[in-house]
Amino acid sequence: MERATGARSGSPFIPTALIYLKGTMWLVNPAIVVKNWNQSEVGISLELNGTALSSGVDFRSGYEQTEQGKDLVIWLNKTIDLNAVDEHRVEISIIPKP
Repeated sequence: MERATGARSGSPFIPTALIYLKGTMWLVNPAIVVKNWNQSEVGISLELNGTALSSGVDFRSGYEQTEQGKDLVIWLNKTIDLNAVDEHRVEISIIPKP
């Protein structure tokens, strides 16, 4: 993992990571770290621009214990062409499973 996009959790609501990128570029297998997730290690569901992703196929997730709390780490098995999406924006919804 070379770089990870960071997001913070702190609300009981569904956290959503919004990644805004401008220009001509691709996202290849991006990683996302949600600092202080602090949820029990329950599974998650992901949506990419409103489309459900399959765990183990489209993404993998895990947890990393830090001094400040528990971080959620997500790796997407996707190549995303930002030129093909409106406003060169990608929306990733992280939904804890009950």
